[in-house]
Amino acid sequence: MLVKLDPGGELFGAWKAPLTVAKASIVCPSTRFHLAQPSFSIFTEIHAIHIDPISGRLFAAFTTPE
Repeated sequence: MLVKLDPGGELFGAWKAPLTVAKASIVCPSTRFHLAQPSFSIFTEIHAIHIDPISGRLFAAFTTPE
């Protein structure tokens, strides 16, 4: 998962270190169930974070509690 945001929260630019992440979640559309309403997978548990020092991009590994 790649997250690249500028300090204003826009979806471009890059986060610069130092960076503190207290809580984060990713909501992804899911095609697992064929229902009239779309379903979603919610990833709330962060296992690893890496900030590339050259580009400033933040990479994070998330899992679900299932």
